[in-house]
Amino acid sequence: MSSSYALDVPSEIWLKIASHLAPDCMYYVGGCCSGEFHPGPGAGIVGPLNLASSSPPKDLIHLSSACRTLRFILGDEVKGVLSLHMRRRYDNTLVHLHCSDLSPSANEGMEEGARVDTCEIANLPLGNHIRHLRLALRESKYHSFEALTTLSQEYCDDTAPILYEVPCLQSLRLYARFSSCGNDFNLSPIFCQALSSLKHLHTLEIWGLTIPADCPTLPAVERIQTNGKIHSFKSLPRLKDLRQAPEMFAPGYHIPKDTLARLKILHYCPPDDINECALLPQVCRELKNDRHINRPIALQELVFNGYPDPHQLLDIVRGLATPDLHTFVCFGLSRGDVADHDEAMKAVRKAFPNLTTLDFPKPPE
Repeated sequence: MSSSYALDVPSEIWLKIASHLAPDCMYYVGGCCSGEFHPGPGAGIVGPLNLASSSPPKDLIHLSSACRTLRFILGDEVKGVLSLHMRRRYDNTLVHLHCSDLSPSANEGMEEGARVDTCEIANLPLGNHIRHLRLALRESKYHSFEALTTLSQEYCDDTAPILYEVPCLQSLRLYARFSSCGNDFNLSPIFCQALSSLKHLHTLEIWGLTIPADCPTLPAVERIQTNGKIHSFKSLPRLKDLRQAPEMFAPGYHIPKDTLARLKILHYCPPDDINECALLPQVCRELKNDRHINRPIALQELVFNGYPDPHQLLDIVRGLATPDLHTFVCFGLSRGDVADHDEAMKAVRKAFPNLTTLDFPKPPE
């Protein structure tokens, strides 16, 4: 199979391959921003290889063969990865900084006359060959909140032309950090319009920015991982994989019934706001009541990151009941009452009778 032929594989297949090749998701199990990390479901499924013997074990030979085959098939994909670190130059022009140093001291080299290796957008190696793009937008200088709001929009606007130059893009990882974390800045309308032009974009990771309610339709996006809000799911008609991974304060948002029923993977973190915590349980109760109109649930993997309220957890589990779910992981419930834990276990086994992975990881002592 040639690389050019492999690129015609349906996006669903690429999505599965990318999921297995991507690093394992990690979760806090000791509370907000403390304690140890715990690998997500499926991590380490291959297990350590035994290298004690003098001759390579069969597992190692098979793994090496599989890696060679993947490198051959994904050759063009690997070459089509581009990472850009965008900063403001002294003349307010957005440029790519030729280094991986995102520390605040890097901004010192952006002053006039400084010897810093930069590249303007017009000279970047863009084109149809780029399949995977990683964009880091960083501003370390202090600004007021009002100025940061404007600045975040300007960064997005000035970055948008890059997207029009990579029309075959399949995945985008956007990392934004403007002076401080925890701020809720939307993607700009100009950037969203550029996103909507990418007809092959199936995977979207967004850190530090939110998807606005008026975002145009993203026709091919099936997987999203984000630490921010999604203000509306109307722009995501094909979404199947939603992974919420907050760094500090978990945002809450309303997931419509149709979207929730369509998801195959959901990684959910209970919001810090009490009112927002009730959003998902309410939708799940409505889903449960709608079973008589034949609304099937497609969910196959459900992960709770955080400390869910036991009663709300039961509402969610009963509303999403399906024999297709094979992985259920809930971090932090074990710190509560034993009776809550036992009741949750019974409800989970009843709602998801065909589980292959059931885990309630305990926080560190």
